[in-house]
Amino acid sequence: QRDAFAAIGGFSTDLYAFEEVDFVIRLKRYGRSQQKKFTVLHQHPVITSGRKGDIGFFSLGRLFVSNFLAVILFGLHYLLPKAMVRWLGSRLLGYWYNQR
Repeated sequence: QRDAFAAIGGFSTDLYAFEEVDFVIRLKRYGRSQQKKFTVLHQHPVITSGRKGDIGFFSLGRLFVSNFLAVILFGLHYLLPKAMVRWLGSRLLGYWYNQR
């Protein structure tokens, strides 16, 4: 709902990746404070596109490393200055954003 989205400040611009995970964590925390129930919708699954993906050996390796680094940076965004995490993300997570 719009009021919940506004109350938590929408998606974080401090994160380079995993901003949707941060959004859900903050939304769930906000919902709990408002005595709202958190529900996962199974009836309408999310379908993602592999259009950016490449199936070569090296690109799959880059994808694995990039995913691993994204998880590490997500955890670090609670410990390090936001600008530093964003800068690191822009340098280390190019797999998703620098192709084309």
